[in-house]
Amino acid sequence: MLLALLALTGCGRSEGARFLAGDLQSAKVVDAPLPDGVNTQALGAVINYVDAVNIGMRTGNGLAIRMAAQAGCGCLAIADNFESIYRQANLVGGSYRITEIAPIINSAQLIKLKVRVDMSATTHILRKTGAKEIWPASAINTVFTLKPIAGTWSIVASA
Repeated sequence: MLLALLALTGCGRSEGARFLAGDLQSAKVVDAPLPDGVNTQALGAVINYVDAVNIGMRTGNGLAIRMAAQAGCGCLAIADNFESIYRQANLVGGSYRITEIAPIINSAQLIKLKVRVDMSATTHILRKTGAKEIWPASAINTVFTLKPIAGTWSIVASA
């Protein structure tokens, strides 16, 4: 289950980015300089996805992740994982944050971003027994592929 949880993959928002250009760096999930010259809406799509993963981790509700995702995207699995975990347990103290972000391809038709997302140590607590397990901090390296869809940059794949 932990490996599935750590398999952070990305998906896009059909509505577009929540963040304006000036707001991107101040987002709680970003602890890295943002690359110059990359469309802020594309950067916002990645930030929104990581923000949605944090909401899922804290609540067990995958709705924010699903709203940040294109139908059929592999990143929906993490929403299912959180919901499965929260049927019997809680996750306490964990969070995801972007610690590196760099363009691999940056064109008007396609953006690929190399993103490192760090997950802090998390406590998994079974509600029935109170048993606790510490999940150690980890780093997840992902390449997000974004394309403009209906005028909005969206994550269409991750690897």
